[in-house]
Amino acid sequence: MNNISRHALWWTCLALVLVMPSEGRAATSQLLSPDHHPWGRFAPGAWQLTRTTSETLDAHGRVVRTTVTQTKTTLLSLDAQHYTLKVESSVEVLGKRFDATPQIVKKTYDDLPYDQAAQTRMAEQADLSVDNQRYPCDVLETVAETAVQQVVARTYYCRHTRPFTMRRDVTVTQHGEAAPRSQTSSYVVALEMPHKVLGKTYAASHIKSVHKQHSGTVVTLSVQVLDLPGGIVSQTTKEQDENGRVVRRSTMELTDFGYDDSQVEVKAPSEPPSRTGLMFSPLVPCRLMGNRMVASRRWGR
Repeated sequence: MNNISRHALWWTCLALVLVMPSEGRAATSQLLSPDHHPWGRFAPGAWQLTRTTSETLDAHGRVVRTTVTQTKTTLLSLDAQHYTLKVESSVEVLGKRFDATPQIVKKTYDDLPYDQAAQTRMAEQADLSVDNQRYPCDVLETVAETAVQQVVARTYYCRHTRPFTMRRDVTVTQHGEAAPRSQTSSYVVALEMPHKVLGKTYAASHIKSVHKQHSGTVVTLSVQVLDLPGGIVSQTTKEQDENGRVVRRSTMELTDFGYDDSQVEVKAPSEPPSRTGLMFSPLVPCRLMGNRMVASRRWGR
């Protein structure tokens, strides 16, 4: 994979992490519902298309390179334990387009790789304050082990208030090292904020994420709409080096979403979009699939 493809994949993976899924390890604890996850709410075939513009800055803060990444993320499958995404990206730089190798991403609903041995437990209960209101949360602690590292995630879950995950702290420690390899804190800063997506206004959550590692810090502000596939509809990011200098910055926006080209089933959100070509119109045939109400429709252009 060339450097440009690796750069595109890095931003794609970062966006997936910052979705802030609100699941614990369903395979071991069943403490949380997939319906509270921005992909778990939908059935296979749901997809989103995003456009990310990234700028690399020199020591004087001048833009020395600009890349534009188009990313299509499609939900391939899901069950009570995990979900699987297909990520397809293309990068445009200096007038040339490069296609990255499609990636298959399989994760649990607490956003850990599915092949990691993980356990989730109820650690405690705590109240978090957002917009001067306090929300009672279950604090869930997930510990995942691999051959080289340990991941500890603490999720503050409020089961009655969107976006359900009010805060999430993730620490990655490499075996044999005392200092953490990375630390990430994601927390809601505003609830029920109006945000217009492709001509329709939705209730959105604003989320701030700070990712720290030895080489620097990445700060991200995200807008999440749970009624849309993938959740994240807008995102701004700045990457700082170890001295605090901004070396890269990016903006991402959702440009389209809906069905795949074949017949799929997508779970109806509480306020379905009205734009032609998006997921489905309010009046569509629905049926029960397990404990979900889903709507069937063939997507075509």
